[in-house]
Amino acid sequence: MAAFKYKQSQKFRVIVSGVSVYTTAKQIRWAFGDSVAVNEAVTSALQSLERMKAGGSAVGLAGNWNGLSVQLSELDFA
Repeated sequence: MAAFKYKQSQKFRVIVSGVSVYTTAKQIRWAFGDSVAVNEAVTSALQSLERMKAGGSAVGLAGNWNGLSVQLSELDFA
C-alpha cells in the first residue's frame, strides 16, 4: 500500500470536543491551536485519515485521541 499525504493546502473541517474550526493540512501539521493536547489529538487524527486514505477513499473520520473527541472531514470547494 502506497503512502498518502495530503497537500498542505487541503482544507478540513475539524471538530474538537464540540468546537468546529476550518483549517488546512499545513496548519494542522504546524500547530493547530494553543493547547499541546489538542495539537497532538488533531495531528494524530490527520495521520490516521492519511493511513485510511492510502487504503481506500476515506474523506473523514471521528474518534478519540489523547482523551479528546475529534472529527476531521475533507472539504472540497470548487
